[in-house]
Amino acid sequence: MSVVANEKSLVTNNSTPTTIHQNTPINDGKILTVSVNSEEELLLTMQKIFEDEVDNEVDSVDFTDIVFGRTFDCFVDGVKTCKTIKKVILTASKLTEKEVNAIDILASDRKDVVLENSEGGFVGGVHTNWPLYYKTLYFEKAELQDIPELRRTPAEGIKIYKARYKRLPNKFIDMGAADGSNTLPLMLMGCENIDALDVDPEQKNKFNEKLEKFKLTKKAEVTNVIYHTCEFMNFQVSVPAEFLISNYVWSYRNPEKFDMCWKKSVDSVADNGFLCGEFFGKPSTPPREGITFHTFEEAISLLKQSNLEILYFEIEPHEVSLLERKDAETIPWGDLYRITVRKASEKIEEKEYEKVRKTLNQCESPKERRIFNVLESGCTQKTKFNPDFQ
Repeated sequence: MSVVANEKSLVTNNSTPTTIHQNTPINDGKILTVSVNSEEELLLTMQKIFEDEVDNEVDSVDFTDIVFGRTFDCFVDGVKTCKTIKKVILTASKLTEKEVNAIDILASDRKDVVLENSEGGFVGGVHTNWPLYYKTLYFEKAELQDIPELRRTPAEGIKIYKARYKRLPNKFIDMGAADGSNTLPLMLMGCENIDALDVDPEQKNKFNEKLEKFKLTKKAEVTNVIYHTCEFMNFQVSVPAEFLISNYVWSYRNPEKFDMCWKKSVDSVADNGFLCGEFFGKPSTPPREGITFHTFEEAISLLKQSNLEILYFEIEPHEVSLLERKDAETIPWGDLYRITVRKASEKIEEKEYEKVRKTLNQCESPKERRIFNVLESGCTQKTKFNPDFQ
């Protein structure tokens, strides 16, 4: 049955679709640009596209500046059923709130389709490039080679953030940015306003080389991605972050300076913003000097004292680290604690911390990786940001 059959009443006898251009090469296929003057023309044009009457090499359709109106359901049904279409370009500002919500559902139904906003950024809560989004979020995608992946801890945090707020954070601080191991994947996802910090000027050079490699140099300028060659404690935070990443920075602090660094990290985040990073568990051998270690209970206590909601807490046992890490022989910690937390604007009750303890302690073998994840615990309640960050 035609995907546009339920809208046939829109079509008049004198309606004909405006010419559609399909000669623009894109990757291995072609992009078809739609230009119409009425809903009737749009309906007939979509019928031609989605019923596969156009050149079968067309794999992308550009609906820039199109207002769908009563034909929107036909558009959604068409994208769902026409498997040859792999990319669709829309203009988010031309969509109604109801249409944006439908796009969210469409993206879940067809994650192989790239949904791109011609104005840049998101269509509602939908990322403009799901395949790349999953690749950068630590998932394997065979068709995407040599694309940097977000490290494990911030990847989990971003997934939780997206589930809770239906968008990416608007402001980032990336501590210990190195050559951009977190910053670059965030940029590829569509993140903006990133302050990347590292004390090593050579790492900044490597970062700039990678910007060139992935053709992101201009995008970094436009989207306010700035690499600062400085120490975090000397960095002036002008705007609190919605998402702060500590790339193994906290525990490499001298115990005498850890509290100051931790306090500044929390203070640098907006209410209801996220912090993610790692704490080092105490090793069985004499610990290396100049590093701050925590027991499991000390780590929980630190988060409780700062009134931070625990969203993700992973215990990676020392044995797991030795098996999985290339630098296993040099790691200075025992167990590794990976955390993602929310800077709560309300009081976090003791029972919430106890729930985390119980989840992490119920594993039969202490040598197995243990994870508490708020998404798997049914706790995906929405929390509103300070209006300044909307």
